[in-house]
Amino acid sequence: MLRVRELAAFYGASQALFGMELAVDAGEVVTLMGRNGMGKTTTVNAIMGLLPARRGVVEFEGTRVDHLPSFRIARLGLGLVPEGRQIFPNLSVRENLLASAAKGQAILVIDKNVGTLIGLADRHHVVEKGRVVWTGTSDALARDSELQHRYLGV
Repeated sequence: MLRVRELAAFYGASQALFGMELAVDAGEVVTLMGRNGMGKTTTVNAIMGLLPARRGVVEFEGTRVDHLPSFRIARLGLGLVPEGRQIFPNLSVRENLLASAAKGQAILVIDKNVGTLIGLADRHHVVEKGRVVWTGTSDALARDSELQHRYLGV
């Protein structure tokens, strides 16, 4: 459903993303994890058209969206739910994700809470300094305490 390849984004003259790569398929829950300031929010803003991408490709359901304004991206069905919106406020994070997973939606969760996300997600992308430095399954991430400590501060 969502494909991001070689995404580069800037704040003025300062480059923030250096070839971001990620993919989320229908029915999948995928995470984008990293410490504060590593490019998670910038990536989402570039995907949603809130921050123009200078290079790279963002495709949603086979349609290239990286040069569209944010309102057109939203009309195609790609949505952003910032932290604190509590879609179903009486549900836990896990229950919120499962409630929207029954319809085959692709979900990209941006956070740094490894313990919670390992039990929820199918795959993970770990970000450092505007690049994906590791991609893998929950099992692989759970087994790699060195990776967790190095990139996620666990």
